[in-house]
Amino acid sequence: MKTAREIKTRQPRALRLSGIRFDRDRMNNLFCFTLCLFLLFAAIPVFSPTVSHADADAVGEFYKTLEDGTMYQCNDCFVYIPTVCSEDTACCVHFAGGTGGWLLRQDYAMRYISEYDPNAIFIWYKNSGLYERDARVRRTADLLHTLASQTGADLSDIVITSSSNGGYTALYAASHLESEYSIETEKVVILDMGNVWAKTEFIVSQEEANEMIDMGTTVYHFGRKGETFTMKGAQQFASYGVPLVEVVCKGAGHDQITNDAFSFGVFSWAIDDPSVPLRDDWYTPANVNF
Repeated sequence: MKTAREIKTRQPRALRLSGIRFDRDRMNNLFCFTLCLFLLFAAIPVFSPTVSHADADAVGEFYKTLEDGTMYQCNDCFVYIPTVCSEDTACCVHFAGGTGGWLLRQDYAMRYISEYDPNAIFIWYKNSGLYERDARVRRTADLLHTLASQTGADLSDIVITSSSNGGYTALYAASHLESEYSIETEKVVILDMGNVWAKTEFIVSQEEANEMIDMGTTVYHFGRKGETFTMKGAQQFASYGVPLVEVVCKGAGHDQITNDAFSFGVFSWAIDDPSVPLRDDWYTPANVNF
């Protein structure tokens, strides 16, 4: 009588299952090929230069795909990530104006990021964070750390832009991101400082300004002709020794100064080369405090 082992070894290689003939070698080859394809495609997101939707929780909820990147939305800000990022991808952090509620609409942010601005990572806060500046600095540092790890961009050196009351937070953030997190800011752009520099209690101190001096920060203020250096708050800040550049605007209205600068591509200008006038027919040559 044959043993079970003998029966098993003498079974024909061709098996019959539900009337369909299967070849064991072919099935093994097909399985190996399928497994290789699965492992190949599963590995692709690891090398992707952008944040996949599965990884987006750390930077916000997926909001919309734009022509050259993707926008995510958080409670306090929008985050825009270009489709292709590298170590040299720039980053701009923008502090919008206002002091209280969420003042910025999604379409407003998307328009200027997608139509007028460079291949850069953006963190666009919905308001100034004027009364929560320390929390805003921590939040910014956390976002920059997450974005750097997920995109491969070197975000240890950024550009900060702001509108109205966001200008006070912009100066504060530039100083404290460097002193607390070693994140440097070469350029700070302020579009018509809120109440025309009148909130002197929110002007950074000499010690905080020294952080900006040490890392070579230059501050560009867009305002009305002759107004920047006649304001007490601006004079106080300029006395600290941080280079303060006055960009005189043809448009005189508070909101118009911001809207004009957005439309002319102020973010690209700030990231690239602010020594070149943003637009010759709209802005006079810049004046520097020293």
